Amino acid sequence: MPKRGLNSVEPGLSKGRDLLFSHEGNGTRLTVVDEAATDEQREALVALTSGQHGGVGFEIFASVCPNERESVVASIGLESDRERRMARIRIPGIAEMQIGADPQPCHR
Repeated sequence: MPKRGLNSVEPGLSKGRDLLFSHEGNGTRLTVVDEAATDEQREALVALTSGQHGGVGFEIFASVCPNERESVVASIGLESDRERRMARIRIPGIAEMQIGADPQPCHR
């Protein structure tokens, strides 16, 4: 079942803070699957992100965020600019985030 061209996002919430990946555990996770996914792809992505099929990253995330909300199907907009080292994700009504390298060099 190819995933090519599909996006999925799994933000984690911990103790009322947004998108925090906490070592304290007992967080809540929400899997958001691209609206272009078929039912079969959606089910596979939700199972994968639960950590029940292995994968160290998925297992760790599932262990620190054991509380799972019902998955959501939504439009996921993902833009990236490799040259500027920036990326933006937009999920209408759920989340919007931009990440990138700090344009100011570190001074020690």
